[in-house]
Amino acid sequence: MTSEITNALFGYFETLYDLNRNLITLCGVDVIDNSGQYERYIADIIQAIPRLVPYVYDRENETYKITRSDGLLEFSAEMPFLKAGYESILKQNYKFLKNVKTIRNKFEHKMHGARLMSAGSGTLILFDMTYMLSNEMITLQSGEIIRFVKQLNELFSTIQREVEAFYTEQGRADSLYCRRLIRYDFCDFNRIYESPLLKSFGKALFPF
Repeated sequence: MTSEITNALFGYFETLYDLNRNLITLCGVDVIDNSGQYERYIADIIQAIPRLVPYVYDRENETYKITRSDGLLEFSAEMPFLKAGYESILKQNYKFLKNVKTIRNKFEHKMHGARLMSAGSGTLILFDMTYMLSNEMITLQSGEIIRFVKQLNELFSTIQREVEAFYTEQGRADSLYCRRLIRYDFCDFNRIYESPLLKSFGKALFPF
């Protein structure tokens, strides 16, 4: 860990924090009562994921892979656990991440390229969102998004521990910047996802 890395982390931590808030909010959605409100939450989630996980399409092998040239993997020499962590996340969530990238790419080229055609909410499945692209329909379900985000939270929690250890070794554990980076352990979000009150938490976050 170095000062250069800690200075680069803030944007990633902020993006993951917002991603968790948006996902928890969506877990309380009622697609009728919250019509016109929930759409931006799922759109923000889709946009955030490729910013946090450095995966690209390998045309030669026709598959997605983790790339060392993007995102935090620039610092993989100092944080060697990152590449293995990202590769594990990609492997365990491959179909979901492929679908996210497909939708996100449509957003980037044409904002109307991926249209949210239908959505559902209930108790067994907290929510699902179906997008229509030019030649296919893609459905994202709450369970697969939560599973992915929980794994990402665990990886970033490890980074937080590295940050705390670095600042402690530097004798700067009371630094306001350090405190801000580690003030909330990302794994604590996972306890919310596992709580029977998850739907209630989400409903409380929707604005009137």
